[in-house]
Amino acid sequence: MTALIFLSCNSPKENTQDDVLVTIGNDRFFGEDLLEYIPKNASPEDSLKISNKVIDEWVKETLFKQVAKKQSYDQKIKEMVKSYEASLLVYNYESKLIQEKLDSTITESDIDLIYAENKGNFLLNSKAYLIFTAIVGSKYNKEFEKLWDKNKWEKVEAFCDSLNLEAQILDSIWVKKDKKFDIPEKIRQNTKLERGFNLKKKINDDYYYLQVMKIKEIGDLAPKNILVEDLKKLILHRRKKDIIEKEKTLLYKDAISKKSVVHYSDKF
Repeated sequence: MTALIFLSCNSPKENTQDDVLVTIGNDRFFGEDLLEYIPKNASPEDSLKISNKVIDEWVKETLFKQVAKKQSYDQKIKEMVKSYEASLLVYNYESKLIQEKLDSTITESDIDLIYAENKGNFLLNSKAYLIFTAIVGSKYNKEFEKLWDKNKWEKVEAFCDSLNLEAQILDSIWVKKDKKFDIPEKIRQNTKLERGFNLKKKINDDYYYLQVMKIKEIGDLAPKNILVEDLKKLILHRRKKDIIEKEKTLLYKDAISKKSVVHYSDKF
């Protein structure tokens, strides 16, 4: 279909019968609808090409929509629309309640409690490693190395704390192998992690230390620190669910007290 038309884009007008460009049954395409597709600086020739293309596409889409409507079961569509509307209303109300009432503060006790309650659900799908790591400058390396080699971990930790060194000692931090340790990638690339593995490496002016203290196998209970973010999400999910359930219970009790709910017990 080709529509030989040209519109002035300077003064859009209200949709009227005179403004109708194409009709298909009860569907109409107005001149004002076309204006948004035509650039203000378009030449008359370009405007005509764009207009014809837009109108042809509208005709195709409208014909397809009309056939689809005839082929559909009206009652089924109405039920789908009604169901979607109900779901949307419920979702919006739930979102409003959660926004107003959700306490997003999560304490360490909250995390400990939900971890203890759900241990059976948190099993490792890959190995986890308890590692000690440290980065030490050349100035302090000799003294640090003596403590490290003798496994004097409390003294190692105290030494690191006193000099504010970047280290992870005695704090029960477990990691998965895909987690980046505090060691440069080029050191870790060919590192085979196994219990007792001890690495010392100098890069530039720093010495990098890593020792694997313990290993948890696939199927073991996942260490808590690996799960912290998941545990926080679970806590918030439960709180959201509780908010909704409490609101439903309040509405139920209120309706019962006001006798807004009528039970026809003889029918069941």
